[in-house]
Amino acid sequence: EPQGDAEAAPHGTLKAEAADQAAAAPQAPAPGNEADSRKLAVLGLPYALTEADVSQHMRGKLGDVDRVELVTDKFSGRSKGFAFVFAKDDDQVRRALELSGTFEIDGRRIEIKQAAPRDQAGGFASRGGGSFGASAEQNRIFIAKVAPELEGETLRQHFASFGEVEDFYMPSFRGAGGSLGSHRGIAFLTFKDAAAVEEVLKQETHQVQGFAVSVDRARSRAPRDGGF
Repeated sequence: EPQGDAEAAPHGTLKAEAADQAAAAPQAPAPGNEADSRKLAVLGLPYALTEADVSQHMRGKLGDVDRVELVTDKFSGRSKGFAFVFAKDDDQVRRALELSGTFEIDGRRIEIKQAAPRDQAGGFASRGGGSFGASAEQNRIFIAKVAPELEGETLRQHFASFGEVEDFYMPSFRGAGGSLGSHRGIAFLTFKDAAAVEEVLKQETHQVQGFAVSVDRARSRAPRDGGF
């Protein structure tokens, strides 16, 4: 997919929300902790649901779980449309993953996947956070073949379960008078840690709300004559 000038466009309005999500997301256990493999990301939740609502729905599907944490905006307190569920055992994890995409809540299809540890960096993480020696450019992925029905926030939520999102940009067509129209079917997402990129790229395609999207590393544009 040609990336063209879209990569050079200014960041979209979702950048602030991505930063808020990173701050609001609960801390994951240290790498290697058994609880890591039992942390599930539940995506596509209706925004009106409370943490108690999510807990009731998930316990109705899986039985008693360890705990449920709804991710909310740290300023408004509103739901960001996804939650973390901590399963009691590996069998409950397996059953949860089998349920992914098979049921809806208030008309929205729910996806469940294992959440990647936020601080897992395969030896590249520094103590201060982030990836040692890795620039933001190296932590950026290119998302293509995005269906017109998929919204940017839904796409960002899907990939946020792999690690902290520092930036998200989905270019749109310009309508009459300069107004924004439909998106172009591509997006750029930057993770805080390189480990999240590697985890995402283990799959060439990802299923998001029933639609397949392709992922790859975002390639740098060659500098133009004169270095600009």
